[in-house]
Amino acid sequence: MDPMLEGASWLDEELAGSTFADSRLGQRLRRLSEQLGGVMGASLPQACQDWAATKAAYRFFDNDQGSEAEILAGHFAATASRVTATERPILILHDTTEFTYHRVRPEPVGVTRQSRPEVSAAEGGVFEGRGIDRTVILLCIRWIASLLGPSLLGQ
Repeated sequence: MDPMLEGASWLDEELAGSTFADSRLGQRLRRLSEQLGGVMGASLPQACQDWAATKAAYRFFDNDQGSEAEILAGHFAATASRVTATERPILILHDTTEFTYHRVRPEPVGVTRQSRPEVSAAEGGVFEGRGIDRTVILLCIRWIASLLGPSLLGQ
């Protein structure tokens, strides 16, 4: 069994601060956490293993009754608790990755940058037309760890 999911206590602690007006959303979050935690890196359909569970997962993520803040509240509270419980120095490692998408129709996602391609003199030296619309998404990752100890984000 995956060490992250050993016993109900770790997952219960991790989700304790995630409260929803509709308790069914909390139950669905727990089920999704179990499914996704059991097969790290798998797609949602692979993790859910059947159409009904996959559809329920997509409905959960599309539900206006639960916000990102409510979903992450338990994890943030559990992480804060682990950080305050340690007496050792804490490292917060950051990494930012830029994903650039060139789209024929960027409007559905949004244009975040516009650029003109470089054109050499050998290729005519003159750029005719407009800039290239690009959608750029920044992924900022933070990993919190204590020196000589486990990750403080969870097991």
